[in-house]
Amino acid sequence: MRIGVFGGTFDPPHLAHLILAEEACFQLDLERILWVLTPVSPLKPDVRISPLKQRIELLEAALVDNAKFSISRVDIERAAPHYTFETLRILSECYPADDFVFLMGGDSLRNLPQWENPDELLSNCKEIGVMRRPGAEINIPELELLIPGLSSKVKWIEAPLLEISGRLIRNRLRLGQPVRYFLHDEVYKIIKAKNFYNSKNKTAYFYFLTTSGIEEKSRVTYRFLKRKIKEYEEIKTEIERLKSETAQFEQTESQDLPNE
Repeated sequence: MRIGVFGGTFDPPHLAHLILAEEACFQLDLERILWVLTPVSPLKPDVRISPLKQRIELLEAALVDNAKFSISRVDIERAAPHYTFETLRILSECYPADDFVFLMGGDSLRNLPQWENPDELLSNCKEIGVMRRPGAEINIPELELLIPGLSSKVKWIEAPLLEISGRLIRNRLRLGQPVRYFLHDEVYKIIKAKNFYNSKNKTAYFYFLTTSGIEEKSRVTYRFLKRKIKEYEEIKTEIERLKSETAQFEQTESQDLPNE
């Protein structure tokens, strides 16, 4: 079975998410799509995010009328941080007979070398479905040099461009602006009935001030900073190596110069 893997915080899930998933099913011949709800993004550890329970409720509502779509709890049920290469490895181990196609946007593909273990991510999926944005330039040969084997796995998805994002919807709701046609009907009904994303809804808006929110964010931030420190140490070592080679080269050059 060919299964799409669509990850994100989905805060909230909106029509652009659903259109991309539906087009991926059609164009890449996918039989199912697993929506992997990420409690906290390891790439954005400082971004405020709504409670997990709220996002699960909204995502369930968004997927209720499509039998091909289902929520995966692979990231929900394990400790942070939730790196994609680990998510795909766990799914591959649980479903060894299936082929996984990881879905992402063009911006994410461009930044893939900065992700945690992109080589292992690549080895744990059959293909990578990428939504192509009109006018966006992605240098595949350059990415191939950084992540060998990437170009053969990239499959483009042509989908209508909708300038809809979770941040846009959250901001419009806090300002009292309409969002009805940005969302699945059932998602919209829940948001309005429970007053989600309203600035007066302190429970949702200040999730990271709760004990569970602070603990989750701390784990992600710790791993994020640890990775950045490792990268800094590697760069520092490389700089010292280059300094040493330069000094040796300059010394050799000075010895080879003829005496006046």
